[in-house]
Amino acid sequence: MDFGRANEAQRQQRNGILRGRVRALDLSDPTQPRCRVAIGDPDTDGEGLVTDWLPWKCARAGRVRGWSAPSIDEQVVVDCPEGDPSQGVVSGALYSDDYPAPSTSPNEHLIEFADGGRLMYDDAVHALTVDLPVGATIHFAAPVSVRVETKDATVKAETLTLDAKQTTCKGALTVEGRFTFLNGADGEAGEAGEGGSGPVIRIQGSAEVTGDVTAGGVSLVHHPHDAQGEFARTSPPIRGT
Repeated sequence: MDFGRANEAQRQQRNGILRGRVRALDLSDPTQPRCRVAIGDPDTDGEGLVTDWLPWKCARAGRVRGWSAPSIDEQVVVDCPEGDPSQGVVSGALYSDDYPAPSTSPNEHLIEFADGGRLMYDDAVHALTVDLPVGATIHFAAPVSVRVETKDATVKAETLTLDAKQTTCKGALTVEGRFTFLNGADGEAGEAGEGGSGPVIRIQGSAEVTGDVTAGGVSLVHHPHDAQGEFARTSPPIRGT
């Protein structure tokens, strides 16, 4: 019996797939990001056998590319061709006591980040949830257009700014708080009231104007009247010239 070959076969089989913890990262070269992995049980082996720099598998690395570096102490699996750790590739990750699964639901699909941010879709209730920590921001950049289609939408914020050269609101607009404009207002008569009749603008309550008001070419403040004689009514207001 060839014990040498038997021992080599056992070594290759034993070292073909290893489990360990990420101990260091080298992200200096975007063409070859690498990590070192400590092989062994930290409770019994201490630091264990630390590998050389190894690449890790990613979802896509062509015209479509993805990126998510492993974390220090993340438990990973190392595939070693011919049982040689120096040729190993980190092929995946495993949950551990330090980093347990962020969910136990078969319907939830999520990413949880180190700062507590979560991106989760629940296919049982058809709900997409983005939950970010205090101080977080979201930036969407689309040079041509953004289109949102839904039945009901609610935006809740302390302040809201619409920065556009032209803003068009189709349909009725109700403002429950104070309405303020800073650069004048222009309007056109459209359908007013039921059946298109009635005033275009209706104010229920008093109105205060610090300047003049002109209606039909007649100034509210400076319009003249023609005298009709003693004890006779004056003429209606005369349009300004």
